[in-house]
Amino acid sequence: MELYRYILFVIAIVFANSSYAQYINASPNPATIPLYQTQTTVTVSWGNSSSTTCVWWTTGSTNGGQTNNPPYCGGTSGSNTYTLSAGTYTFWIGNSQSPVAEYAAPIHVTVNNPPTGIWATPNPVTIPSGQSSAPVTINWNEPGYSSVSWYGTNSLPPYNGETLCLGSNFPSTDTINAHMSTGEIAHLYIVPNDNCTAGTVVTSIPTPILATTTITTQ
Repeated sequence: MELYRYILFVIAIVFANSSYAQYINASPNPATIPLYQTQTTVTVSWGNSSSTTCVWWTTGSTNGGQTNNPPYCGGTSGSNTYTLSAGTYTFWIGNSQSPVAEYAAPIHVTVNNPPTGIWATPNPVTIPSGQSSAPVTINWNEPGYSSVSWYGTNSLPPYNGETLCLGSNFPSTDTINAHMSTGEIAHLYIVPNDNCTAGTVVTSIPTPILATTTITTQ
């Protein structure tokens, strides 16, 4: 009988403690800043048995008990959304008195800068029945350059596959709206600004090529 009671006591303790499993999570992780923005949001959620639980955070991949950021205190469980710039951050749960105390292993959150490249939306471009063209939105991002030049080839007359300068001194990050015609295939290239004259035919794309994309129709 005593052994039976002891076993029940151990089971009760296990189940009681399991309901207070401590955790801290972040989503998304890693996070990527959207195009044309400098920050993004990350939601941190946690659970802990203490009603005085607080989330502490700092920049960098280690905390060392140091933080310059005020804690967010939310009790035994909850979530909070943070607006972050590119970098690495560490979050952990502890008490409201000191960032030194840790109730669970800290998590490390990585926030990446917007991706570089060219994007066409939609791609392929669907030409509606009875129409000869349809719109396309072109975005690009090359933040390491103050300005860029564009080159391209086009399958339709009067270009017939020739490679041309499409213009220079474009912003390094921007968006434009264009149209694609039935059967059109366009190859686009971004290079560092070289002050080329729009419409000039070239035998090859200048280097270095920073980004390229192909837009088709259907």
